Amino acid sequence: MKHCAYRRLLFAALLCTCARDLVNNPYDPDYVGDYSVDVQWPAPSFNAEAFTAYRLPYVTGGDQFDKVTVRTDPAGLVDSGLFTAEITPDSLTLYFNSVFEGMVYVTGRTPNARLFADSCEVRVANPFSVRGDSVLSMEDTVSVRVARDGGFGAQVPEVIWEAGAAADTLYANEPWRILPTAIGDMSVAATMRDWRGNLLALDAFAITVVGRTPRILSAAFVGDTFAMDDTVKARVVVDDADGGMLAVRFSAPEFEWEDSAVFDSEDDKPDTVYFEKFVTDTGVLDARVWCADTTGLSCSASVEPARVGREEHYYEIQWVDMPSHIIVNRPVSFEVEAGPPERIARYEPRIEWRVLADGGADTLLDSAAARLDKISITADDSTDVVVSARVVDSCGRISTTVEAGYNVRLYRPWCDFSSVPGTVGNFRPESLVVEWGDSAGDVVAARLTVTHGDMTVIDTSLEESGAAFVFSFADSGRYEAAAWVKDSDSLCSDTARASVRVLEYRPRVGGVTAEPSTVYRGDWVTLCAGVQRSESDAPVTRVLWDFDGDTSAWDVDTLGTCIRHAFADTGLNGYIVACEDSAGMRSPPLGGSVRALDDRPVIEQFVHTTVWFNDDTAFSVSARDPNGVLSEIEVDWGDGTPASTRSVSDSAVLAQFTHKYSSWGDRTVTVTVVDDDGLSESETFEVNVKKGQPAVEIVEYDNSQRIAGDTLYTEVDSTNHGGGMISFSGVLKAAFRDPNGPDTTHKYYWDYHESDGLDTVNIEYPGGDTTHTDTVRFVSDPVAPIINCDDTRQWAVFAQDDDGLMAGDTFWIHIECVE
Repeated sequence: MKHCAYRRLLFAALLCTCARDLVNNPYDPDYVGDYSVDVQWPAPSFNAEAFTAYRLPYVTGGDQFDKVTVRTDPAGLVDSGLFTAEITPDSLTLYFNSVFEGMVYVTGRTPNARLFADSCEVRVANPFSVRGDSVLSMEDTVSVRVARDGGFGAQVPEVIWEAGAAADTLYANEPWRILPTAIGDMSVAATMRDWRGNLLALDAFAITVVGRTPRILSAAFVGDTFAMDDTVKARVVVDDADGGMLAVRFSAPEFEWEDSAVFDSEDDKPDTVYFEKFVTDTGVLDARVWCADTTGLSCSASVEPARVGREEHYYEIQWVDMPSHIIVNRPVSFEVEAGPPERIARYEPRIEWRVLADGGADTLLDSAAARLDKISITADDSTDVVVSARVVDSCGRISTTVEAGYNVRLYRPWCDFSSVPGTVGNFRPESLVVEWGDSAGDVVAARLTVTHGDMTVIDTSLEESGAAFVFSFADSGRYEAAAWVKDSDSLCSDTARASVRVLEYRPRVGGVTAEPSTVYRGDWVTLCAGVQRSESDAPVTRVLWDFDGDTSAWDVDTLGTCIRHAFADTGLNGYIVACEDSAGMRSPPLGGSVRALDDRPVIEQFVHTTVWFNDDTAFSVSARDPNGVLSEIEVDWGDGTPASTRSVSDSAVLAQFTHKYSSWGDRTVTVTVVDDDGLSESETFEVNVKKGQPAVEIVEYDNSQRIAGDTLYTEVDSTNHGGGMISFSGVLKAAFRDPNGPDTTHKYYWDYHESDGLDTVNIEYPGGDTTHTDTVRFVSDPVAPIINCDDTRQWAVFAQDDDGLMAGDTFWIHIECVE
């Protein structure tokens, strides 16, 4: 009521007018007409406040003005730094940006450019000041705020606070709290900033930090409900750590209850003070307590309200859930929460719901049941609806009322699942069916999402209502589906939800390996299926194979994952494979193919001569491809050295290779040929690498012969020389060496130089050595050519080892005839 009276006085003041500086038409005294600008100034001296807007009506007389402006100089420009003017055809609004004192002119121009004005002296004061505790302790937090003179509070958006190194920007009326850092004087500065960005600096606020602040430990009425004509008692517990004189003031202005107490506070011990008053009226006891010590430090606290007689707003109520809009014939829910909990538990009040439709009478919706905190309503036509709720108990104690207003819409699209599988198996195709519609509009977008735990597995648009959406889930568990639509008016449907549980599961063939991957027709290929399981309690028991495209009768049913199969046709040969587990679940079929060629390459010959180690030896490979062209020949020499590779391009190839073995012994040589299809054929050959040739050397002659150089001088009895024939004999010692290893047997061959015949002597050496010295007797061949006295003939001795290799040496025989 006091506030309303203040507004009436302010409005009356605004209707007062100032004395005008310009009246009538001083520029043209002979002109008959009214060219005055008549502003209804609040008073001869307009006292205003910064950051405040004032609306001033005006009239322009009998003639129409083209434009009205506001100036601080009748001949100057508008000073926007001091104020902002908003002008309408019959009123102007002045918003003062800063403190100002001077003249303000309202000017206008007639259609013939004549200038007329009205003016008033204006004084703009700063209505804001910093309020807070001027004395506090080191343990307390400074709490300051900006207040407006007259007690109405600050009405600007922001306050910029500064105190030493601390700074902050807060909303107006929001207190700023800062902890002092030292005992002494602290200066707090505040600068106002309105929504236009104007700044208004306030005087610094001085705070003296001394000692420790007294505390109000508790302040409450003894009881929370009182009757009229009773004595109300309040108990206040205070504590002043510094001790000394302490003053406590109690105030409940609505009941005109003011009281105080002054006493010596005990050190480190709380003090209890009681205040009493006999009350004769009903209402709410809202009280506050202040305390102050001799240093000027003070404290304050609110007293828990109590009720005297009937009392409004005894309970608290707030919205917990409310709809964003209401659709015709669609139920919507409202929910509130009441408190404080101890009062609700003590008196068990009810929630009183009211629905006001289209400005008509209230419809009371309540129940005899206590604490009805949720309702559901359905609007049956398009109208304006206001829903309100308050807390009411049997004693007439109530809460404030919360309400929400709605413009009920005629329609909204709808969406729902018409077909949802309950329990499915993984890897098994299933389908969801979503249907939607709109009573008055067109659905322009539909969306479906499916989540599994924290992961979204499906997020897609839907094209047609009622169409099946086919899906297949890989993992077992619960899948949550959600769908919604939007119509051409941008209204969205409620979200339709469904749940699909995946319990069953099927095995899966992850892939097939073929070894080799490309073969010749008729060759065997090994196919292995890689079976996979999402669960481990039902192992794969069967693998089914099909090679003719008819899976109604599988060609191969095996317990293992690998089979061998020969493809009879050339080209790509297809197959299909599936697997089953012990629960009888079959995997989806998986297809693949293997390429088969006509005929493989042929290695016809690998030719080489006798191979000695450390010798470059020539080798030749003869190969052909009956159905194509050979592309490569490779020889692996079997001794650890890199293979020799030759690129070719012909159906029949004879390739030459040279290789040197660094050691002797048996070697396995692998010859591989590759055709133009990438298929290969290999054969192995055995090669004996020999250490060296055997050697024979004549080392000694016997039978009373003498040796000179490499000539054997033998004496024969000339009397035995008959018929032109000389027969003779002797003993030869020859050294035989075989570097390829020990021999058990080798043979000597004797040959006259001119003779075609050979005389063979077999020499056997059980467990023999690599070097032997043999003694061999030789006799002249009766059929040899005639040897005369003093003739010299060349003879040869040969030896053959057990590998078939032969070595030889020669010597000369000189015949000396004696009698």
